[in-house]
Amino acid sequence: MYIPPCFAHGFLVLSDHAEFAYKCTDFYNGHDESGIIWNDPDIGINWPTDSIDELIFSEKDEKWQKLVESQIKYQEVIFMSTILITGGAGFIGSNFIKYMLDKYSDYNIINLDALTYCGNLENLKDVENIDNYNFIKGNIRDKPLVNDLVSKSDYVINFAAESHVDRSITDPKYSSNLMY
Repeated sequence: MYIPPCFAHGFLVLSDHAEFAYKCTDFYNGHDESGIIWNDPDIGINWPTDSIDELIFSEKDEKWQKLVESQIKYQEVIFMSTILITGGAGFIGSNFIKYMLDKYSDYNIINLDALTYCGNLENLKDVENIDNYNFIKGNIRDKPLVNDLVSKSDYVINFAAESHVDRSITDPKYSSNLMY
């Protein structure tokens, strides 16, 4: 089943057993997930449920609200800006991410970090479960990855850097430069 971004879907299984798989075109962010109760009278879907003895829903699906009650949330989520932060697991980047998440909860933060010698996810332990924060392990030299993330971002802030000059002495061919 293909569902374009920002479109709703619903399905009804009429067999005794069914499996349904989703393929995402983007990283999963639980903050963006939302739904509407299946039998919302304002939507007017006439589900063919008369011949079914028992309707089974997941706990999550049973908690959705009517469309009228959830529209404000949809508007907030759709218009959130996304900031791609590279090198966000380092000292400066992680402190910036914490500041942004604390001060501006209306931004989605994507943290791209290769977790080299100076990147440490312990720096972000207290924000790892915040809905509008996503960590992606990757290198800024990975052009397809960076292009994909930049295309999904409104702003890019770069903190990715190799800061130790002595690395150039011990390994003169070491390179973290990128040229796009």
